[in-house]
Amino acid sequence: MNKKYYLDNTKLTESKQTSFLLHYVEEGFRGTNTKIEIIKKSFILLLADFFNSELKEKPDLYVLEAFSSNMLYVVNTPDEIKKADKELVEVLDVAADITFYFTKGEKAGNLEEFNKLIDVLKKYYLLETSRPPGDCK
Repeated sequence: MNKKYYLDNTKLTESKQTSFLLHYVEEGFRGTNTKIEIIKKSFILLLADFFNSELKEKPDLYVLEAFSSNMLYVVNTPDEIKKADKELVEVLDVAADITFYFTKGEKAGNLEEFNKLIDVLKKYYLLETSRPPGDCK
């Protein structure tokens, strides 16, 4: 994987991170009916921007982690999400710890484990965006 990821708190202030999070949740509310659908749609929109190399200002690893952690442990519980969508809870769990694996790998000089987790997120995003709308597992 040739893409570089950074943990740079100077790029996104706390208020900007909050703004990003709110943006995705607000977008997730459009056209969805359940809390799980809102979480899923919001997360897919976040992943779309995260993987979009053309955006000047996009979510970083902290935003990805903050969103996922909040959806798993503040807004919901992993068990509650798992009942509705097992794949979603698994990728939210991956994203909820993503900065740990980045920092660990960066210190060790080996980002292989981190890159595998990024691949899990990318595969989930690609799978979900290739399904017709409303076709959720």
